[in-house]
Amino acid sequence: MTKPDQIERFQVDLKGVMEVLAKHLYSSRDVFVRELLQNGVDAITARRSVEPEHTGRVTFEPDQRACVLTVTDDGVGLTEAQIRSALSKVGGSTKRADRLEAARSSLIGQFGIGMLSCFMVAEEIVVLTRAVGEESPGFEWIGRSDGTYSVRRLDRAIEPGTRVVLKLMDDAKEYARPKRVRELAERFGRMLPISVQVQEGRYPAEATCWRRPWDVDLAEPSGASEAADIAWGWSESERYDVAFPIADKRAGLRGVGFLLRGGGGDPSRLHRVYIKGMFVAENSGDLIPEWAAFCRCVIDSDRLRPTASRESVYEDKVFKQTRRSIERGLIAFLHRLSDEDPGLLRAILDEHELCFRRVAIEDNRFFDSIIDLLEFETSEGWVRMGEFRREHTTIRVVPTSEQFRLVAPLARLRGQVVFNGG
Repeated sequence: MTKPDQIERFQVDLKGVMEVLAKHLYSSRDVFVRELLQNGVDAITARRSVEPEHTGRVTFEPDQRACVLTVTDDGVGLTEAQIRSALSKVGGSTKRADRLEAARSSLIGQFGIGMLSCFMVAEEIVVLTRAVGEESPGFEWIGRSDGTYSVRRLDRAIEPGTRVVLKLMDDAKEYARPKRVRELAERFGRMLPISVQVQEGRYPAEATCWRRPWDVDLAEPSGASEAADIAWGWSESERYDVAFPIADKRAGLRGVGFLLRGGGGDPSRLHRVYIKGMFVAENSGDLIPEWAAFCRCVIDSDRLRPTASRESVYEDKVFKQTRRSIERGLIAFLHRLSDEDPGLLRAILDEHELCFRRVAIEDNRFFDSIIDLLEFETSEGWVRMGEFRREHTTIRVVPTSEQFRLVAPLARLRGQVVFNGG
């Protein structure tokens, strides 16, 4: 009988894992702020599942003198078992725990690697936590970048929730500056439906805005600039005087599109994508179609799935459904302009018509949606296709521009309309 092979476990080199995270998974060390914010938001969401009236708050406390950054949340907290399974095991996550399963659809992070990102900026992480409903005073977990950790039971009671203390590396001192931390907390958590605060001296400052762009009445004269102020800040608000909703309740999608006047750089770098209120990316793959170069969008989805780095989204079935919903919102705006403001539509088409035509040739669904808005040269001058089709059942096309120049005068004499197919 053959002797069975001995089963052994993989050995994980934490420093090697951190090098992969820092150089290949995350685009910047800044994202550790989002990961800490994410953990806090998910903990608060989980607590709300058992305490619906709980408001919740995440607080960042940068200390330049000690070169320390502390992040506190009043969420559900961790038990000793969860500390060992989530904080001390790569890929572990309290989001998979049975007690939180009911709230899972509301949680954003589900990978169990977020805390590791903190080792990009800290040699040591201290976590003080106490689970809601537990009689124990709480626990302290200390993790080190060499792969070691320790857990001890506290000898004094602390409030339910979690407090993370990062002892920053010398080359990460910027993350102990209140201004820098506030900038990142606003960037990632601006749209979150909980209070996010940054302690600056003795007084905390809010890093969240309590309104969302899609909550604004865009029909009001100041609606576009107000929504832009919420989305990007007051310095951007005066650039926009036209905005339109992008929404699909069935797809869990909400958002606003802002019309760009006279160009605006590369819009693909300007769109902002959020998942459950957490900033994910400026654009994300081709979620917002290439032909939408005439506008700048900010959207939020309850159903899109973030990748492990949470800097993009999975291009799965939900991604495709969301993209179609966004396309429908953009096309509905263009058709509305056709009826309400044809001059503005003409200005958009003058600037982006070649892009629209190219996409229409390649995409039959887009062709059907956009064809009636486009203008074509005919023997009777430039005519919008939708207007022509309302009065005619036949379209006569001359294949080349040279032939069109010869045929057009004859067609006019016979009272016929021919299109320049060149």
